[in-house]
Amino acid sequence: MGFSYSGILHRNVLAALHFNENNERKQATRLDGTPRFRVAFKKARKSFALEPVKISCTYGYVDELQEQVVELASVYSIREIKELLKEHEATHAPPPLCVDYEHLRPGKAEAIQAHLSRFKSKRI
Repeated sequence: MGFSYSGILHRNVLAALHFNENNERKQATRLDGTPRFRVAFKKARKSFALEPVKISCTYGYVDELQEQVVELASVYSIREIKELLKEHEATHAPPPLCVDYEHLRPGKAEAIQAHLSRFKSKRI
């Protein structure tokens, strides 16, 4: 089946939340306060370079999402949430890409006739 529009949309939203929370991480420091670096090999320059080591990622947005899910679960039943999601996807999801090309696809008999007539014209 592939990926649904809803699934891709929600994965992108989570990725954006993660990026927004962690895009300006500070450089990690040692216990004495000096900044940390790592030595990395740059393939394009074929040389080594120092890169700053960043502090670990934070996941504070996950707690907020969980709180909102619990809040919604206390207000709506699972059946109501499923119906809301179906309605949302039906009104907001774009049609599949293959819909634009269905009118261009010939019928099987028509395709066979075109294939055979193409070879007959080359023999003459």
